[in-house]
Amino acid sequence: MQVRRVINDVFYSNTFILISELNDNAWIIDPGDIDKIVEILPKKCSVKGVFITHYHFDHIYGLNSLTYLFPGLVVFATEIIATGLYSDKMNLSYYHNQSFVYQGKNLIFLSDNEVVDLDNGNKIVAIDTSGHNESCLSFMLNNYLFTGDSYIPNVKLVTNLPRSNKEKAKKSLERILGLIKDDTIICPGHGAIIKNGY
Repeated sequence: MQVRRVINDVFYSNTFILISELNDNAWIIDPGDIDKIVEILPKKCSVKGVFITHYHFDHIYGLNSLTYLFPGLVVFATEIIATGLYSDKMNLSYYHNQSFVYQGKNLIFLSDNEVVDLDNGNKIVAIDTSGHNESCLSFMLNNYLFTGDSYIPNVKLVTNLPRSNKEKAKKSLERILGLIKDDTIICPGHGAIIKNGY
């Protein structure tokens, strides 16, 4: 599985594109700038699914455009994430004059430790890492760990936003750090990809 990063214009959030080496399928983590995403996708590529780390708008604002281009895609999220997708006040876009409300209904709800088969033996695992926001998930794919805003190396964890929980964030951070091995590639919601563990 090839992993590519897009640095978005809104708050420089990261979008990650997972491209199959077996066929023309791809999956997206945290869709942002649609033009940048499409530019990276191989020709004839089909986006099969989207994984959301949390509902803050800088991690979801490309979702409507992506669903329009690939109407068959499935959005993998939790029920809490879904509430934020449909509320511009919860996802905070309302307060940034960039109102975003998801227009689709093609969601599959994930629970902690749930595994989703992608292809060719590649499986992505959903990990509850709530704290930065009540909806936070991280995802493990082989040796890639996608942490959203639950862990950004060398950056203090933000827990002063609405629906943040400092105690949960600490526990989630401990959980994330416990998953990191020497060969783990950390893909955070903002900032650079970190190889070789920490």
